[in-house]
Amino acid sequence: MELPRQLTQIRQFRGYSVVQLAEKLRVPPTLVETWEAGNRYPSLQAILGLSRILNVPVSRLVQADLGRMRQQLRGKNPHQDTDLLLALSLFFGFSWVPVLLVWRHWPWVFGVPLSLWLGVMGLVWHLDDRAHRSDRQHYREILGYVAGQDVATLWRQRLRYRERWVVAGSYALLLVVLGVLGGLIVNQQ
Repeated sequence: MELPRQLTQIRQFRGYSVVQLAEKLRVPPTLVETWEAGNRYPSLQAILGLSRILNVPVSRLVQADLGRMRQQLRGKNPHQDTDLLLALSLFFGFSWVPVLLVWRHWPWVFGVPLSLWLGVMGLVWHLDDRAHRSDRQHYREILGYVAGQDVATLWRQRLRYRERWVVAGSYALLLVVLGVLGGLIVNQQ
């Protein structure tokens, strides 16, 4: 991506430090450093702010990256390795089920560590998935803006997407809580 290099050059040319630019954008300085390092791509809102503060057209900031954005949106699953790791973790976790069903003290010996391990693996997968989805969402918004779509329409689309994940996450949390409570009730009997 070319934005990190361009952002650093333009920021330095305009005489801003990372901290000063972050203050003007009202974001943490570490976020600006993340953009300049190329670890994450800024959102459309951040790019519009950068354009205004640095007095540079949006097209100049993102023009060199548009082709790569389109390619990544059409490409393969960006977190295929993490999906494989999660699948292997689930296989390992469920392969213990027959042993756990016949052994009386399994919840404390295997169940708790196994549950924690699967929970951590699920969290790692979720965080990786969220980062990739966030970048892909940014790419969609930027491509839409460059193509002439209205910014308000693009942000409404993002809010609809987030609402779906909040509902799904709430149901998943409810299922986990019910599973833990059910396990505690069974163990007390």
